[in-house]
Amino acid sequence: VRGHDKMGHVSTICNDDVGKDEVNAICQEQGYKMGTLADVRDYQPAGSRRTNQEQDFQPFGHTNLNCDSKAAIVLSDCKMDKYQDSKVPCFNGQQLAVKCADEKWSFKVTHMMLKT
Repeated sequence: VRGHDKMGHVSTICNDDVGKDEVNAICQEQGYKMGTLADVRDYQPAGSRRTNQEQDFQPFGHTNLNCDSKAAIVLSDCKMDKYQDSKVPCFNGQQLAVKCADEKWSFKVTHMMLKT
């Protein structure tokens, strides 16, 4: 999840304490019904997932995102702190990433076999 400030600088939100309400607010604002947390490294250029290269990540702009279950617009309905005012550091790999969908995943296991 990336944001742009008035000057056009791109930053991310730290995923610290982000839960279902925050993820769903982000996804619903984008037109989806629901979402789940994702690993930000899945969205990095090929090969950087394993190396965790610092230059591939956007800087942190906010942390402590907090939304209630009725939040519809993240910037107006949720609260968050500026990262520079935070007392707890965030590290690479903690950039907030979400996967959004309109339907829940479901699996039905009908058979399990033991390989010998």
